[in-house]
Amino acid sequence: MSDRPTPKPRPKVQRWIWALLVLSLGANLAVAGAFAGRALRSDPVDPELGRYYSRVVSILPEERRPAARSVLLAGGSAPERHAAFRGDIVRATEAVTAALTAEPFDPSALRTALSARMDVFRARFSGRQDRVVALAETLSLQERTMLADTLRKRTERRMKRWAGR
Repeated sequence: MSDRPTPKPRPKVQRWIWALLVLSLGANLAVAGAFAGRALRSDPVDPELGRYYSRVVSILPEERRPAARSVLLAGGSAPERHAAFRGDIVRATEAVTAALTAEPFDPSALRTALSARMDVFRARFSGRQDRVVALAETLSLQERTMLADTLRKRTERRMKRWAGR
């Protein structure tokens, strides 16, 4: 005679529960695969250049990248540029919120504050454009064509994504 108690019989799991578990596992693996693919597909980001300039430099042939990097860093590293932008945008946003909450409300003051805030964004992108133009001046026709083709393809992908296709 054994001292061990007899095991309770396991309840039978219905087939639809197993099918549901398999479908759930498949969906989880698909989501994990999509995230892993996105992470593996994206270009590495140089912390000094930032995401935008890293993409520009990654398009160029390996031997041209150091020169391109130095042209793009002429405006300062990404952390320096972002710190300056953050300070400017915070001050501009504070001016907008002050104009919005002023009593009596002055529409022209709000318009001026909104315009100044937009000027901060304009200055940021204008500086970016100047550095890209300076880089383009150093590139050959073939390299500029590669850059243009990549820009065109990325724009097409973005437009499809925005259109929901």
